[in-house]
Amino acid sequence: MSLSDERKFLHDLANPLAVAQGGTRIALRRLEQLQMQSEVLTVAEFKERLQKILGACDKIAQLLNERRTLMSSQDTAEE
Repeated sequence: MSLSDERKFLHDLANPLAVAQGGTRIALRRLEQLQMQSEVLTVAEFKERLQKILGACDKIAQLLNERRTLMSSQDTAEE
C-alpha cells in the first residue's frame, strides 16, 4: 500500500469524524441553550442532528471495515 493510499484513507476517515464531532458539539450546545431558556428542542431538529452524526459514524465504520479487509487480503497474499 502506497503512502498516497494511506493519506487518502486518513483524509476519508477524518472528514466523517469531523462531521460527527462537530454535530455532537452543536447538538450539545443547542441543548444547553434550550435548557437555560427552558425551551424544548423539537423532535425533528434533534432527530436530524442525530441522523447526521450517525451517518458520519457509519461512514467511519465502513472505511475501517474496508481497510481491515484490505489488510487481511494483503496478509494472506504475503503468506
